[in-house]
Amino acid sequence: MRRTALLCFAVMVTLFALGCGSKSTTAPATAPSLSQSAEIRNFTLPNLNVSVGTTVAWTNSDGTSHTVTDKGGKFKSGVLADGQSFIHTFNDAGIFNYFCEIHPSLQATIIVKK
Repeated sequence: MRRTALLCFAVMVTLFALGCGSKSTTAPATAPSLSQSAEIRNFTLPNLNVSVGTTVAWTNSDGTSHTVTDKGGKFKSGVLADGQSFIHTFNDAGIFNYFCEIHPSLQATIIVKK
């Protein structure tokens, strides 16, 4: 019994030592960096010019609810109450026309270049 316990202990120590010497091949997860902020204020959505890979954060600072909705269906924030934000990363070049679903007259354009 004692010999079995010592053998198990020796195997565990060896496995632990081997594991400590190995290198991980998995890169740590990183959050996307915020590249552009955009404020919804005075019933106005901002027009933006950004590069591919840019992350945009819209913050509703208007005192009433709004949405940030792409007419082509690429992004949709849902209802943003005053003080709430929506984040989207633009991975493709193009022209994105967006609007507020609650106030359809609020419209703007984002031009994404390579």
